[in-house]
Amino acid sequence: MTDELDGEELSHTIASSNTLQLAALTKDSKYYSSVGERFDRITRVAAKLLNTPAAAITLFHHEAEWFKSVCGWEVTNLPFRKGLGYIAAEANEAVIIADTAADPRTQGHSLVAGPPYYRFYAAVPLYEGLGSVVGTFCVFDTKPRSEDEVDRQSIIDLGGMAQSEILSDQIDGAQQALTSKLGYSAREAREALGQLLLEIREDRRDLGEVRAAQVEIAARYTLILRWLEDPASVPGDSMTA
Repeated sequence: MTDELDGEELSHTIASSNTLQLAALTKDSKYYSSVGERFDRITRVAAKLLNTPAAAITLFHHEAEWFKSVCGWEVTNLPFRKGLGYIAAEANEAVIIADTAADPRTQGHSLVAGPPYYRFYAAVPLYEGLGSVVGTFCVFDTKPRSEDEVDRQSIIDLGGMAQSEILSDQIDGAQQALTSKLGYSAREAREALGQLLLEIREDRRDLGEVRAAQVEIAARYTLILRWLEDPASVPGDSMTA
């Protein structure tokens, strides 16, 4: 039995588009950064609250599903189709599969037909700030569940918590990128200003030399005029200096 949840119940518009566009410049860092306690806290609470042996927050990148945080399962990443996150990503909404062995989307999947033999799967898509699906909040169980056993609202709420942390992570990255860019720009500006001041000093030195030459030429011209009027009034050594 399957049941799909309305993804519109999840809000992912909590940051300005300008900030998130900047964050997109460094978004790759979130796939390889160390796991934060705030992500682990969500997966621990999810596993306990929903009574599932495994819970995870995953991210998609380079045809792989990376496990940003995982509780109850020793895994770091899987090829995109080897994980189950693609189901929620392609549906673009939260999905619950009560019995993976009976659902055509998961029948025969390696995680269902083989270890760890997951028979229940629920996932909420996670979005980056500009609206693209970048991962999932998800839980797994080795036993199928009936509709009455599925806590839909808790799955939605936990997915919303994971969504907030993903955006917070992205905004932190944007702030770091902005700080770095501003620091680099400031260094460039200081270097440009220093070069400009140097050029101004050189120009002033050149101008001073020109003015000195002009004064000397004017003095020599005055001597010539005096000599033409009265050669005796100008010492001979002044004309040859």
